[in-house]
Amino acid sequence: MSRFDISLRTRIFLVVVLVIAAAQVFSAQRSVARFQAGYLKALEEQCLRLGAFLERDLEHVLRLGVPLPRLTRLEQTLGAMLAAAPELALIAVTDAAGNLLYAVEPAGAGRPRRGRPELPPIAAATVVQLRRHGFQPGALETRVALRVPGQARVAGHVHLRLSPELLLERFRTIWLDMLTIMLVSLLVTFEALTFFVADRVGRPLDRAMAAVNRSIYRQTPVTDNAVALTPALGRLASAFNGCMQRYLEALAPLEDLRRRAESAGRRLDGLAARLAQPVPATERSLPPSAADLQATAAALQRQAVDLAGRLAPSVLQALPADRRQQSRGVAQKQIPCGSIRPLIFLFVVADAFCISFFPLYVETLYAPIRGVSREVAIGLPISVFMAVFAVSMPLTGTWSERSGWCRPLLTGIVLNAAGLLLTAAAGSILQLVVFRAITALGFGMVFMACQRFVIDNTSVRERAVGMAAFLAAFFGGDICGTVMGGVLADRIGYRSIFLLSGAVSLSALALGALLFRREWSVPANPAARRVWPLRGALKVLQDREFCAVVWLQAIPAKIILIGVLFYFVPLYLRQAAAAQGDIGRVIICYGLVMVFLGPLFYRCCDRPAYRQYYIFTGGILTALALSVFLFFSGVPAALFLAAMLGVAHTFSVSSQAAFITETPVAKAMGEGVGMGLFRFWERVGNVAGPLVVGGLISRLGYESAIVALAGFSLAASLAYLGVIRGPWRLRLQSSRLK
Repeated sequence: MSRFDISLRTRIFLVVVLVIAAAQVFSAQRSVARFQAGYLKALEEQCLRLGAFLERDLEHVLRLGVPLPRLTRLEQTLGAMLAAAPELALIAVTDAAGNLLYAVEPAGAGRPRRGRPELPPIAAATVVQLRRHGFQPGALETRVALRVPGQARVAGHVHLRLSPELLLERFRTIWLDMLTIMLVSLLVTFEALTFFVADRVGRPLDRAMAAVNRSIYRQTPVTDNAVALTPALGRLASAFNGCMQRYLEALAPLEDLRRRAESAGRRLDGLAARLAQPVPATERSLPPSAADLQATAAALQRQAVDLAGRLAPSVLQALPADRRQQSRGVAQKQIPCGSIRPLIFLFVVADAFCISFFPLYVETLYAPIRGVSREVAIGLPISVFMAVFAVSMPLTGTWSERSGWCRPLLTGIVLNAAGLLLTAAAGSILQLVVFRAITALGFGMVFMACQRFVIDNTSVRERAVGMAAFLAAFFGGDICGTVMGGVLADRIGYRSIFLLSGAVSLSALALGALLFRREWSVPANPAARRVWPLRGALKVLQDREFCAVVWLQAIPAKIILIGVLFYFVPLYLRQAAAAQGDIGRVIICYGLVMVFLGPLFYRCCDRPAYRQYYIFTGGILTALALSVFLFFSGVPAALFLAAMLGVAHTFSVSSQAAFITETPVAKAMGEGVGMGLFRFWERVGNVAGPLVVGGLISRLGYESAIVALAGFSLAASLAYLGVIRGPWRLRLQSSRLK
């Protein structure tokens, strides 16, 4: 990727982001203001109805001649009404002079507070926060007058106060929802812009550069239609054609001299051939000057060839070897990586809808299983999903080696969509396990096909950036899907979410068929060997570097990621009475960090010589993130944990994949098969994650289980450091340098 590409993408993205963000901030302010006004008006109407109910009862008592100060058990009645109306913070009764007779609050004892001149005030800090939102404390008060029937005088008042804490919490929630929607829309905009730039800017630029290379080699003007797509390219092509025309005119006077030199060279070739023939016996008496004449002819021949070469166009000779090969018409069938990003995005959005609530959905289907604890049974569908996911990747790696990436990609989307639709109809955990296995098979096929797409359509030098773009689209879709699923789950139900997921996955299938319809007919590669990829599952573990990364870093990282983020966090936050939207927002913090820090890490900090130490750093940061439960608990601790896991995996996960491709065993088996086997062993952690964390929770409790995992991550990271610092490692590096 050139600097021009980066600058152009950055400028387009920043301009669009600023425009969309400004419009959304303006729209969000108006929407929140309307919501606040409407919500407060609805609560006031509810208070008026409740006040009218109290007014009728108390006026009936006053008609009987009982004065307000002598009412008995009124506090219990007011307390019951307050418990039934959580939006109220105070119900009070005052006399005609305004003296407080009775008052109940959620945190109070519900006893009469007589003799006080006024109602209990709102806390000063709460008043400040209300004014920041544009509300005065008096707007929360509702007062209903009490009159003795048949008399005009006022006997007292009923006071109802809305809960300011509830209002502030609702305002905070609506602002968080607005910010979340803004984030999702920006991510969608980014993916759309990436596809637009790749398809409408990057591809025409590549075609224009190829046309220029062909023109230089053939010494002809640029005639490709790609240069006419934009006025800027047209002007550049016109300027280039003018320079080429002047160059050819400058070479025209030398053309005759070049032809004459070539003719002289051919005559000298004939003379040298005749002189090289055996001399007849009758002519052997000739003077020895014939040998001198033969040497002179050979020298003149070399000079003629050199002169013809010097007079030939010199532009081609100045090109690098790889550029000359490209200019000779070598077909460049590479597809820009941005072309597949919208498909990845849609596909992952569909699969991520259920992330924030899937354990809760499994809980609704739970039935006791003999010998299996409740926590382990709930984690069983997740573990089966990860197991099938792990097995599907090496199989897809071998398939993609033979038939390319397109067929596994579209087939995987079909299977994934079918699994999602069937999941909505599951009636038991066993049925759910089968349907999630189908979903996982399709997900694994798509995951490996996309990685094969990056390998086939990038050079070795650009592969790291291509993988970063793939991961950015993957986690961008993961964020959007998690957020939207968490928001919609409370409104349309869990099963409806799975139906929606299947529909979105089918839309990804339609997009893939539209974008890559020509790739479906690509013939298979007969040179690829038909091997059973799982045969090499044990062979790769004979490589010490491969084994160290897999068992000491990759598997522990996946145990913690799946077991903690996607199993522990939803259950723990639900136990802490967190809203479904808040659970989704906590989980997406991991993806946010990966989306924004991952590409930045690749461009600024990625050094091949230090990749083992990046992996070690990620393990240490994971242990530090898990140890947060030694000091804090609740939603803040879970939020910190999710964000720090993203930081840790920014260092480790990308470095693991890049380092594995450089190991001798991966190079010997092929990139597709080697990466597939690495993903296979890595997914052992995905399978074990929910089971391990569920077992720890059942024995140690929620927070103690996470602290135990922190110790496990620290021990594994220190063991990995000992391996990469060992003497055998130093000897291996020395042998590679030699």
